[in-house]
Amino acid sequence: MLEDTNFLSESLMKDIHGKAEQLDREAKQMRRAHQLSTILTILLGVAAPAFVTYTPPANEIWWKLIAVAVTALGTASATIRTVLRYNERYSNAALTSIALYELEAEILAKWQDILLTIKSEFHRQKSYELEAWAQRQKLSIVKSYIEKDVMAITQDKIELTPLPPAPENQKNDPTRI
Repeated sequence: MLEDTNFLSESLMKDIHGKAEQLDREAKQMRRAHQLSTILTILLGVAAPAFVTYTPPANEIWWKLIAVAVTALGTASATIRTVLRYNERYSNAALTSIALYELEAEILAKWQDILLTIKSEFHRQKSYELEAWAQRQKLSIVKSYIEKDVMAITQDKIELTPLPPAPENQKNDPTRI
């Protein structure tokens, strides 16, 4: 890595790099899942009405079963695509992976700066400060990823605002009722 990195935690750097690679792999898997579910939804969405409206010359039950199956698969595919929101989760994982790679590069740059600009007797102290900062940054990035991932797969709740009360001058006089 770097020369004279004996104060820089190699385990922290491996942890950051490993998490970035893991999220990069997850992003690629979610992108493939998104593409597959989109293609299936489109194909089944087009095929289902065709199967339902076509009537074979003989009123055969197998054709009706195929039409029901294609319609059910199309509906399931659209539901899965909507609920799992692979597109949002893909972009979140990819951007988080990039942020972790950037953090890794920034740590190395800051360490190089410490080696060049700080007296050698203070390297250990600056190393501890850098590691504490890097750990906080990593946790913040991962926390943000988890929060966004949870938001992507949970359905937004529709909150109704309460009806505003009627102004006093519009209300009936309670003594006259």
